Amino acid sequence: MPHEKLLNIKEVAESLGLSEDVVKDLVSKGEIPAYKVGGLLLRFKKEQIDQYKRRAHSAVAEQRFSDTKTRRAFIKQFEVAHYSFVERLEDFLYYNDFYILSLILLVLVVFAILEM
Repeated sequence: MPHEKLLNIKEVAESLGLSEDVVKDLVSKGEIPAYKVGGLLLRFKKEQIDQYKRRAHSAVAEQRFSDTKTRRAFIKQFEVAHYSFVERLEDFLYYNDFYILSLILLVLVVFAILEM
């Protein structure tokens, strides 16, 4: 029977979307099962991490939608804000000013070269 590859702290942190310190804290609290290799290195079984992820996800979803007010607040945060044309134009100019000025300068240089 082939041995199951154990995950290290970095892999678990990436899988759960947490920092390595938070993973270590969860291990010390006993929320995530871990195995010490050589008395020093923490290793994790992928299956157990997947189970933890499912439990955590369902607990968050259950807590998040436990009442109507919370559900509405959660949905509201994903509503698209409506910006006026002027606000969108200002944002466009603000974030693209370098490219716009570069394009104008390039056009002027090309125009100057062609006039010679």
